[in-house]
Amino acid sequence: MVVARHSIRLIFLAAGILHTQVSCLKDMPRSEEDLPHALQWNPDLAFPLGKDSFGMNQESGFDSVHWEPDTNGIPKWVNELEVVMAGKVDIDLSSMSQNLDDVDQILFRLNMYNGFPHEMSTQAYFMGADGNPVDSMFESGAILVNPGGITGNGEIIDPAVLRSDVIMDQERIDRIWQVTEILFRAVIRDVEAEEIDTAMINYYHNYHFDLDVGMMVSLSLEL
Repeated sequence: MVVARHSIRLIFLAAGILHTQVSCLKDMPRSEEDLPHALQWNPDLAFPLGKDSFGMNQESGFDSVHWEPDTNGIPKWVNELEVVMAGKVDIDLSSMSQNLDDVDQILFRLNMYNGFPHEMSTQAYFMGADGNPVDSMFESGAILVNPGGITGNGEIIDPAVLRSDVIMDQERIDRIWQVTEILFRAVIRDVEAEEIDTAMINYYHNYHFDLDVGMMVSLSLEL
């Protein structure tokens, strides 16, 4: 299956980015006894990972043969059990492997925009270098995004919007830090012909399911 790909590289910022000009400080410690035994620094590093867009096209893994009409002139994708669209985002977390013990949590934020007039089932998979899934984004299963609203004759869809935050603890971080890409799947289930206005079918070429992905790394560093 051919799917869209967007290259993303994460550059991990380690300790050593602080620069303090002590000349502007009025009350400096006078001896080692005045200093705490350890200084804890808890920064949050935010990364916009990128955007992706799925549609009923070859780039999103949708075989064009499904657009061929049946004897009634209806595309074959109508009445199928699933209409699947997918895309891949390249990601490199290995750059932070030397500081893995300092990572408390990773938060992935997904903003999803369903530009189809159908409920969308969405899941993402963290993929290893061997092409096999290491973990899924949503542990309890795929999440559902409401249908978009039809505007006018259906040529335009007002997208339904859903934001989802996924927080990963160190156990899950240990599983995903060597992943090379995230595979996103958007699925329309049980499409029935009687639910679709035949005048709208040609507009489905232009409908899209869009997502915007960001990541925040929470660190705990001893200085």
